[in-house]
Amino acid sequence: MRILLTLVISLSLSLAACGGSKKTAEKPGDKGGATGSNAGTAPAPAPDGDMAAKCCAQCLGGSSRDPAGMDISVNKCTKYHGELNGQMAVDDACNTWFETSGMTVGQCRDAAPKPE
Repeated sequence: MRILLTLVISLSLSLAACGGSKKTAEKPGDKGGATGSNAGTAPAPAPDGDMAAKCCAQCLGGSSRDPAGMDISVNKCTKYHGELNGQMAVDDACNTWFETSGMTVGQCRDAAPKPE
């Protein structure tokens, strides 16, 4: 009985010391519970023609090789700067353009021409 009591007390103390209230850091732009390709992001900037089409094609190409295994719609296209899985994804010129525009993979998908 004494061993059981000692075990219960030590377990209680361990849980009290380690359990505490853990608050996860909220990511900037995270509105909690939002879903969809542009959840928690600002509206897509107006694409500026050829540069937007070229850069979004690079972003979508790089994101298609992302092994993350999750919804990558909210990833900034700057994440795919340089090589990804041995192939060029977003080049320097487009990375600079994405730093200015702040576009995400989801915004590039939405801006891509839809097949008729």
